[in-house]
Order: sequence, then structure tokens, then C-alpha cells
Amino acid sequence: MYNEKIYDLISSKISKEELEIRESKNGDVQIPELITLEVTSLYHAFEILALGLHNRVTGSTMANA
Repeated sequence: MYNEKIYDLISSKISKEELEIRESKNGDVQIPELITLEVTSLYHAFEILALGLHNRVTGSTMANA
């Protein structure tokens, strides 16, 4: 989540498009096209975390020294 926009860092899509947040009639929050994975071990959790960190985009601005 960045600037109230949601991006899927696990997705293998080349273009990182913003995902929509939807709310169902009963109040459940849903994010269509968001990838969910079942973590089976600590090692698997670290692999997923590493993938997300690899796909993360950062940049600098003139706002900070």
C-alpha cells in the first residue's frame, strides 16, 4: 500500500497496476486479482518476502535531505 493505492508485489505481471478495493454488502473488504499464498514453512515465508522486496520500487525525492 502506497498513497492509499494497493499494488501486488507477488504478482508476476510486468506492469504493476493499482488494484481495486471493493466492499461487499456485508462489509467484507475484497481485493480482486490479489494473489494469496499459503505459507508452509518459515523458509517459504522468507522466499515470499524476498520476492516482494525484489519487486518493490523505491525512489528518492527532493523532500528529504
